[in-house]
Amino acid sequence: MKGVSDDDIARWIFEDSEVEGEFSDETEHEETLPVFSDISSSESESSDEEESDDNTQPVTSSWKVYRDGDCDLIKFPYSVTQQGFTPPQSALPKTELEYFQLFFSDNLIGEIVTATNMYAAEKIQKMTPLTKYSMWHSWKDVSSEEMKAFFGVILNMAQNLKPQLVDYFTEDWLDRTPFFKDVVSRLCFLQIFWMLHLVPPVAPEGGVPTRGSKVKNVSEYIDNKCKELYVPGRNVAIDESTVGFKGRIQFKCYNPKKPTKWGLRFFLPL
Repeated sequence: MKGVSDDDIARWIFEDSEVEGEFSDETEHEETLPVFSDISSSESESSDEEESDDNTQPVTSSWKVYRDGDCDLIKFPYSVTQQGFTPPQSALPKTELEYFQLFFSDNLIGEIVTATNMYAAEKIQKMTPLTKYSMWHSWKDVSSEEMKAFFGVILNMAQNLKPQLVDYFTEDWLDRTPFFKDVVSRLCFLQIFWMLHLVPPVAPEGGVPTRGSKVKNVSEYIDNKCKELYVPGRNVAIDESTVGFKGRIQFKCYNPKKPTKWGLRFFLPL
């Protein structure tokens, strides 16, 4: 608000919480009052004496404004010259797709393609002999181009919500969206969707993988890419954020006090 200082606002907030006759006894008063670390001990003692003499008298305290020179904070050495986003100068991205490929590179796509094909071969072998009209008769190993098309369709599905998965490939004139079927056929999409794996299947002697290990290679790869392409500055403010998600994943969090109660917790700079 223009014309109103921070000290005035703080005083109004503090005085409003101490309405005369609001508390029935001293215990409730102490539990309800906000705790301020900047109130001196002498001020707290004088407030207690005033309250014991006359319960109807409000407690008077003051706010203290901390400035840069008020306390000695530990300053760690910082010698980084280039800060912020540091893309490779040899291949400086120019489009949104090129920026996306800095993190989701061809190497990562290749790992996902290999793991998906290995899992599909193992799964189809277990289902053999296949039924007469099984969709897996037409299965072929996925290529990198097909996997990229699959992820492109997945990203676009988030922008065009439909009731069911097959509705994205419908030929009905009212609901048809040509993009999805032009990029990949419904059969190919469903085959990749059901066989998608990020890591190769574990051999019996290797034990059963956990839910976290099934995505560990992708999370570590992107984490390393973030450290490689972004260098934070000296002064960084980190805040907690929650991305809404109700799927099955090991590190999903639930906080009933948040607007988004179910989701993935992130810590990101402001």
